[in-house]
Amino acid sequence: MKMRFLQGSLLLTVAGLLAWNAKADPILPYLQPVAVQLTDDINAGSPDVRTLERALKSFHQTSKTLRSDANILRSLNTSLNSITGYAPLLTNAALDYQADFQLRRDEITGQLIPAPISANKTSARTALTRVNNSLSNAVIATTTARRIQFLQTAAQQLASASNSVQRALRTKPGLSKMVARIGGLSFNSDRGQIIGSGNFFNDVGTTVGEFSTDGVLSIGGVDSGSVTRGLHLHLEGVSGAFPATYALGEGDNHAYYSATDLRRQEEFRFVATPSLTNEVVTNSFVTIDYIGTNSLALSSTSSIPISGYVLGRFEFVGKNEYVLNTNTNRDTVTVSQGEFQLNFDIPLPPTNAPVTAF
Repeated sequence: MKMRFLQGSLLLTVAGLLAWNAKADPILPYLQPVAVQLTDDINAGSPDVRTLERALKSFHQTSKTLRSDANILRSLNTSLNSITGYAPLLTNAALDYQADFQLRRDEITGQLIPAPISANKTSARTALTRVNNSLSNAVIATTTARRIQFLQTAAQQLASASNSVQRALRTKPGLSKMVARIGGLSFNSDRGQIIGSGNFFNDVGTTVGEFSTDGVLSIGGVDSGSVTRGLHLHLEGVSGAFPATYALGEGDNHAYYSATDLRRQEEFRFVATPSLTNEVVTNSFVTIDYIGTNSLALSSTSSIPISGYVLGRFEFVGKNEYVLNTNTNRDTVTVSQGEFQLNFDIPLPPTNAPVTAF
């Protein structure tokens, strides 16, 4: 199996991920073997010398972005695919670009984790989904030309996704929030409220953004309406580092979904049951992704943390353990795409305490 070495793509910063200073030739090295072969064949007096010279000129076009690179790749594939010896080189180049783009997608996706829940974060996820779809299509493409077409689309989408992620990261944390899908219905605590608590400091109380050794996180959200619905998550034994995933139904880790229909005089309470799975939820879990802080600027060079927020995700299938109206057949519920943000207060330090430099 051929080992592909992607040259330093993950060492690039966000700002340098998707654009470089303008220069001749593609910005990534994956077409270099094609250029070497072109030069050798031209110097050897190939009968296709005119086509090869045009292709080499295409290779030396100025490229500023991944999209430009993908355009050069497509141009070379169109010109050279039928000339003996070039099809394998172009196939390998396309596969190298594909693997590189996948790494960039994964890095950008990871950068989104600490962004607070917001419309900008939702937009960034949508942009990343578009990238995923294009790269998935590239993977299953049956021809190099078709693969390159999807890579051209993915290259443009990567730039858009990166910008969307940066906007999400610049968004200031809003109110505590919980969202999810309950079966086919949306759950949003914007229509209700959040109740939550947790031990967000270590045992000696000097480090912000840590749980104690046996930290506890308890959070509940309410979505008010004609049917009042609630979600409650309870974790024990929580400790860093994060992201960290905790299985529901193990020890004292529990999750509940409840609903009260006043018009029908019905009440339901579902408890997360790990043995229950389906095509939507294959595992019952809560993941704590990130603990962040908001700071108060004291000057242009210093600040102090004044509040914090916990970000997490969850999914489970719940079994109905209580129902007021026994005529109902609602035995289970699927809770998917769950997400929460819980804000918490950080006590201000004494007036003589040192501040944190920016």
